[in-house]
Amino acid sequence: MLCSLCKNLPPLGELVEFRYPTLQALRQSASAGCEFCSLVSAAASDILMPKSRAIGQVIRKDSSVVISICRRDASTFVQVQQPSTSTSGYLEVCSDSSSSIGTIQDSMRRPLPASHLSDSTFEFIQATLQTCKVNHNGCPRNENVVLPTFIVDVQTAEEPFLTQNDDTQRGSYITLSYPAGAQESTRLTKALLPLYLKCIPLASLPQTLQDAILVTRRLDIQYLWIDSLCIPQDDEEVRQQQLQMMARIYTQSFATIQASIPPSASDGFLALSRNPYGAPVRLPFEKDPVSGHTSFAIVRFVPVEKGAG
Repeated sequence: MLCSLCKNLPPLGELVEFRYPTLQALRQSASAGCEFCSLVSAAASDILMPKSRAIGQVIRKDSSVVISICRRDASTFVQVQQPSTSTSGYLEVCSDSSSSIGTIQDSMRRPLPASHLSDSTFEFIQATLQTCKVNHNGCPRNENVVLPTFIVDVQTAEEPFLTQNDDTQRGSYITLSYPAGAQESTRLTKALLPLYLKCIPLASLPQTLQDAILVTRRLDIQYLWIDSLCIPQDDEEVRQQQLQMMARIYTQSFATIQASIPPSASDGFLALSRNPYGAPVRLPFEKDPVSGHTSFAIVRFVPVEKGAG
C-alpha cells in the first residue's frame, strides 16, 4: 500500500528532489501502512541517527525529509537526507526482472531473486567468482592449493565426511565464517574423529552448516572447511597447531561464505526472513516518451555501510 503522497511520486529515474513535510509525518504514514514511507523512515531514522549523534547533530521530528536519485559506483540509490543534518541514508534500487529498463540499466543492481536457492542466485555467484578469477589480478588463484589437515568432502558421497591430509593432497576448498553461538554442540572430538572420517550425518548438523554444504555443492567445489568440524576441540596440541594455521587456511580458500547475519548456527542463512525495515517496494522508474510504456524498479532498504556513502 502507498499513501497519497507516495502515489504522486515522479518516476524514480526522474527524481531530482521530493520532500516529505516532516519526519514525524513520515513515521505516522509508515505506521498507517505505507510501504515506501516505511523504507524512507528506516533510512532517515535508523541510519542517520547514530551517525548524527556521533557528530553532535540532532534528528528533528519536525524537519522535512528529502529524497533524490543517486548513482554511484555503477549502482543506483534513493538518497535520503534531512536538511538539519549532513548525513545521508540510502535505499537500493534494483532492476525489476518483469520490466525492461532502458537508459540506465547498467547502473542498477541485478533483479532480486525470489529465493536464495534459485538458479539465478547461484549463476550470479558463479559469474562473480569468474569475474574475480579473470579480471582481479590482485586476488590469489586458489584452485590447487595444499589442503588443510582436516577438511570436509561434500561431493564424493551423499553424506559429507571428514578427510585427514598430510600436506600432499591438493585441491580447492571453501571456508565458512559464522557466529557459532553459545549452544553450538557440533564439534570435532577425538571420539568422533573415526565416525566423521566415514560419515558426518547431514541432518545432525546445525542449519548454517547444512546451508554451507548446500552452497559448496551448488558451486561444484569438493571441499569445505568449518572450524568446528575441522579443528579437534579436545586435543589441545592439535587444536593449537590448527589455530595457528587459520590465517593461511582462510587466505588460501577459493572463497569464504560469510554467514554473519544469523545470530547462531541453528538459524541458517539461506531462508528468506522478514526485513524489519519493511519489504521491498515496486515503483515506477521511467516512462518511454515515445511508447508511453512505464518500466518499474524494486526499492529496498540498505544499511549505510553497504550503501553509497
